Amino acid sequence: MGQMVFKVGVTGGIGSGKSSVAAKFAELDVPTFSSDALARELCQPDQAPYKQIVAHFGQDILNTDQTLNRSALGDIVFNDNTQLKQLEAILHPAIFELMHCRADVCDAPYCILDIPLLIGTAEQKAVQRILVVHTDLAIRKQRIATRNGWSEEKIQSVIDAQRSEAELLAAAHDVIENNTALDDLNAPVATLHKRYIELAKAFNQTTKSKL
Repeated sequence: MGQMVFKVGVTGGIGSGKSSVAAKFAELDVPTFSSDALARELCQPDQAPYKQIVAHFGQDILNTDQTLNRSALGDIVFNDNTQLKQLEAILHPAIFELMHCRADVCDAPYCILDIPLLIGTAEQKAVQRILVVHTDLAIRKQRIATRNGWSEEKIQSVIDAQRSEAELLAAAHDVIENNTALDDLNAPVATLHKRYIELAKAFNQTTKSKL
């Protein structure tokens, strides 16, 4: 049996810059797996989750080419918690099965799992370390508005649907503050990279001793 991969879950509220932090780890040749990217993959017309989503939410969430209109679907689920839970029930098991399937065979001491909705889910116990990306609320809102073109009301509704910053920080083993320039992430990521390599070595030794 080969070595097990030490998994670091990266999480944070929308607009905090989780993907930017994950990308910095990727620049250090750390395998990274994004739940959002996997969701897009699984929402292609030839995938089972896509068919389940269309069966539940109807044809109005499709573009003319039959691809999923993520904006239309988002308008539904972020205004109705019951519908949001239904979407999560369809997507999350498939996302995490695929994510762990790929992570478990990567050739590296540790890997990064970019999971926005990590805290308070079963996936929280599936990672060995939790890294929270923390960003001031005003900066997050500005980033979201610039990136997505959303109204203040929609931004707030999405933020309200997620875990609070206090809940995220309470669950964190490590925290990166992301309130300034992208290059300012280099130093904290490099520091954590060294720490995670050491933690991964210890984890692997402990795991082997139990076999």
